[in-house]
Amino acid sequence: MEDALNTFPTSILKGERQLISAFIGKREQAFNHLVTFLMSFASRAGPRERLHLFTTNYDRYVEAGADVAGLRLIDRFVGTLAPVFRASRLDVDLHYNPPGIRGEPRYLEGVARFTKLHGSVDWVDCGQTIR
Repeated sequence: MEDALNTFPTSILKGERQLISAFIGKREQAFNHLVTFLMSFASRAGPRERLHLFTTNYDRYVEAGADVAGLRLIDRFVGTLAPVFRASRLDVDLHYNPPGIRGEPRYLEGVARFTKLHGSVDWVDCGQTIR
């Protein structure tokens, strides 16, 4: 059991490395499939509720695809250089007010909520905080 737990994150990182180091044509094809998949769910009318993605995976493929697609993920991490996980139920979201319409903010396009149910290979416990 201990060996399996020790090799698990290494196997995930190996898969990510293989994607990044693949020949450019294959890598672009893989990212195009991922972007098409993500954007098929993320495209929606302005006033509709935000897309919420859930995954049980520890890998970072969804985050990589979102970066390539220009899709902003709201994942409850706050901060840029050393993000900290906030488990509170604050409904932080991105809105804008359309020109000429008062009091009716709309959701920004290209944004999705994202939850990793089991964590990620790059999350670490730092003194009772997840970073």
